[in-house]
Formats: sequence, structure tokens, C-alpha cells
Amino acid sequence: MIYAVVFLIFLSVCCYAYLLLARFVGVVYPRNDERKHFILKRTLLTCALAIGIVGACILCDYILAFFVQAGMLAILVEFVNWGMLIASKCTKDKNKRIFAKWRTIFRLSLIPLCGALILVLYGAYHIRDVKQTEYTIESSKLSENLDVVMISDLHYPLTMSEERLQEIANRISNVKPDMVLLCGDLCDEGTTKEEMEYMFRTLGSIDTNYGVFYVYGNHDAQLYSTNRAYTEAEMEATMSLVGIGSLVDKAVTVREDITLVGRQDYSRSREALREVLAGADTSSFVIVMDHQPQEYEIDRENGADLVLSGHTHDGQVFPAGWIISLFHMADVTVGMEHFGDTTAIVSSGMVGWGFPIRTQGDSEYVLVHLKAK
Repeated sequence: MIYAVVFLIFLSVCCYAYLLLARFVGVVYPRNDERKHFILKRTLLTCALAIGIVGACILCDYILAFFVQAGMLAILVEFVNWGMLIASKCTKDKNKRIFAKWRTIFRLSLIPLCGALILVLYGAYHIRDVKQTEYTIESSKLSENLDVVMISDLHYPLTMSEERLQEIANRISNVKPDMVLLCGDLCDEGTTKEEMEYMFRTLGSIDTNYGVFYVYGNHDAQLYSTNRAYTEAEMEATMSLVGIGSLVDKAVTVREDITLVGRQDYSRSREALREVLAGADTSSFVIVMDHQPQEYEIDRENGADLVLSGHTHDGQVFPAGWIISLFHMADVTVGMEHFGDTTAIVSSGMVGWGFPIRTQGDSEYVLVHLKAK
């Protein structure tokens, strides 16, 4: 099944490459010799297929990312072209040359091709530029201040070497956080058992006052894979060994005024939040870790003060973030929002999934300053 999907993706990429190249040829190589034109187009088709085959073997992620970005830009350009065509019907003759120049640019496919190349080059750099994003929240429920670091969507080892991960762990240790919260998708279907173990060992070594805690995302347990590299039991054993607290529909008291709740991922069967909180002190400041930014009204009704999530990547590949927001595919796409007395923070993630580029949003970890009021 997976190989069939990969084949269909590359077939689509090759067809799209051919259409763009053929459109280009139709402009720069006039049809005064049909036989030569036919041979040239078939040569281009062969080159497009070669691009797909070479991409599958060597640089498939970057080539796929290029054509995904080119396709998205081409759709946007098509809308602009429709507008230009309508405008050309209504304009005076002396302005026709402007629309003729636009038509040439459109047929050459310069905008999607050049734009995609620029975006992929930028995205390959930008995904590796991990920033620290800070928020401050005040609450009368807190007896003293607390600094919390939240990490999500690492998808190790995509674009992240062992040395780079250790460097970021050291940077977070230097912040001297009271807690580190790992909000899911730290690894995925491309992670080996050894990489999973190294990742947890490195993040578990971050220096904190109250510890490192983890909740599952939709990718961590490799449930989408037919050939899993490790089991959930092996993940739990690794976390236990390095001192990371795994919270699957579980509430723990971090200190007298802090209750920490970890939720099973939204895509899986999970307990109702009121059941998870049964017996917990809901008069304390309640922090909920929930990988997917969903069900904030339920969080509010059950007295959650802060909900930390990831999952959306803020789209990662332009303009997916806009699409997520437009069609309300998540309650919050990125950043901080308030639902009554509940504050929701959604991170765009430390890396990303699938494509080794980021052309929308930032790669980040989040530092939340909780201030006693």
C-alpha cells in the first residue's frame, strides 16, 4: 500500500514536471516544425520521468517539496490569470500590451517554478533555524513563578543531527526551566529504535527542577507504518530509564499549586477529561498537555488554566497554514489564544514532518513564564 502511494505521488510529480516544461516549450519553440516539436516534447517527458526516478533514489524529499510548492503557487497564479483575463476584456486597447506580457510570463511558468526554487532554498535553511518563543501568563492560583519549556513536533531525526539535538538541549538547560513538557510527535514513522532512544536520552538530560514529562502525538508510536521500528512498550521503557514521566490520560501534582495533566492523542480512544481529573486538585493551576489543538471548550469547562499543544506546524509548507485557519481544521493554528479563563498555546513545532523544508511558520520551542499574581 505504501509503495503504491509513493508511486502515485511520483507519477503525479512527473506529469506536473512535464506539463510545466511542455508549456515552456510551447512559448519559446514555435510549432513551425511539428515533427521536431513532437520529438522535443517526448524528450522533455523522458527528462521529467528521470527527475522522478532520480528524486526517488537521491533527493526525493526536496524534489517533492519543490513540486508541491510549485503546484501551490501555480494554483494561486491561475486565479491571478483569471483576473487578468477578465480585466483585459474591459480595458482599453493601449493597455493590451501589459496583458500580453503577463500572458507570456504565465505561459512560461516562471512564477511557480522560480518561486518554488526560492521557497525550497529558503525553507531548507529556515527549518533548521530553531527559535525560542516566549509567553507570559499571570495567575492568582500560583504561589510562586514557574518557567515551563514546551517542545513538540521534533520528528527526529528529520534535518536534526545528534550534535544539533544535544546543542538545543544544552541551550534549553541554560534557560534553567522548572519543567520541560514534550507535547508529542517527537519521533515518527522514519525514526529507528536507536534514534528514538537517543532522542529521549538527550531530552531527558535537560536540567530542570520538577522534571521532564511527555504525551503521545499521532506519529510517535508509528501507527501509520506497516513495519514499526519499535513498540510503545519500548518507548515507555526508554522514558522510564532516562527519567521522563509519560502521562497518558493521567494527572500528577508537580507542586502544591500545580497540577499537570497529560492526554492521550485526539486521534486515539481516550478517557473523558473529567475522569482524568477525578481526584485532582482543580483549585490549583491546571496545565494540560494535549498534542492536537482540539476540545478547548471541554478544557475550559473542566477548569484547565493552560493547554499546551503542537501538531499544526503552522502549516509548514506555504500556504497550508492559511488553509488550516480558513477551514478551521484546528481550534488554534499557532500562538496564544484565550477561551474564557483557559489559555491555549499552540507551537509550530521544533522541526516538521515529511518535507525537510519550512516555508511557513518558525521552527521553535516555547518558553512560558508563569507569574504569581
